[in-house]
Amino acid sequence: MNISHRSETGLDMMYFAKKLKILQNAGIGGGTDAMMNGFYLVGTVKEVPSTAAGKDSSCTMTIQSDRMFRNEDGSLDEDIFTVEVWRGIAEEVRDCCEEGMIIAVKGRMASVADAEGKGKCQLIAEHVTYPHRRNVITKNRRNMVR
Repeated sequence: MNISHRSETGLDMMYFAKKLKILQNAGIGGGTDAMMNGFYLVGTVKEVPSTAAGKDSSCTMTIQSDRMFRNEDGSLDEDIFTVEVWRGIAEEVRDCCEEGMIIAVKGRMASVADAEGKGKCQLIAEHVTYPHRRNVITKNRRNMVR
């Protein structure tokens, strides 16, 4: 059974998942990557990120993504992810992102020990795409070498 879910912004999330697949096939996101610790995330920006100034500027953004299946009572659950963004991409995200906009992120997962010595998964963005903004040429797309 194919369930098509429309988010509160009225945009079909399956459409953006298909757009992400098109980007992978075009070489953005490495459709042939053998990366075992990678992730693709499509969702809405929950909090507008702010960048810390400095040589190694970074920011943390929160992305909300609806699950594509319903739970026992028939409602859709949502997941909240915290993604870390570094350097030029962090500045770009700060300049382009608005609360509630759709964003697609490709990245990697890293294991970091917390204060108790337990492993914690950290999401680190390597490429950010704004599927609904067709006229935005971002720094990381301009500087790509093919």
